[in-house]
Amino acid sequence: MCCITSANVLNSVNVSASLALEKVRTSEVSSLSKAGEMLEKNRDNLPEFLTSDERGKQLPPFLIELAGCLGQENESLLSELQQISTGLDHIKQIVSAQQLHAKNNTLRVRVSPTQLFEQAVAMDAGTGADDDIRLVCKFDTIESAALDKHKVLQILINLLSNARKAVAATGRSDGQIELATRRLNATAKFALNLK
Repeated sequence: MCCITSANVLNSVNVSASLALEKVRTSEVSSLSKAGEMLEKNRDNLPEFLTSDERGKQLPPFLIELAGCLGQENESLLSELQQISTGLDHIKQIVSAQQLHAKNNTLRVRVSPTQLFEQAVAMDAGTGADDDIRLVCKFDTIESAALDKHKVLQILINLLSNARKAVAATGRSDGQIELATRRLNATAKFALNLK
């Protein structure tokens, strides 16, 4: 139910953001800039321009109409931004409630440490496409352990990202990261070696 609610609120925020973006994209502000340029070009003979020139005569009523139009745009944008703000506040409360619930009910599942490393490597695959860093994986078979899969996976992804940055900082063209899982005595050991 919480996921459906947050999805609905997120959809509403997305619609309001799209509407606000479209209003800004099609705003009449550009017309105001053109009017300003016209006034600037005729600065030295402004009274004559506004009373004798056909374009100048049309400028005051145009500016009055434009002011009304921009006022409506402003009200509409404020309304959409208020909807976005309200929606984001609601999403923040939903996420906060979900995080509190997650802390109280940490979900531990039996998962293979090797599979977690493999998933982290797969998720990292696209991030290092532009560097020459080689990943070397040496995974022993280790039995599953009760872990908070998502937290451990996030930690592994962060470690891999940091390792990639550290190796890239050396500037070496033959840099590599070695990922390994192996069993030592009764305890599984995970390793991340930078070379």
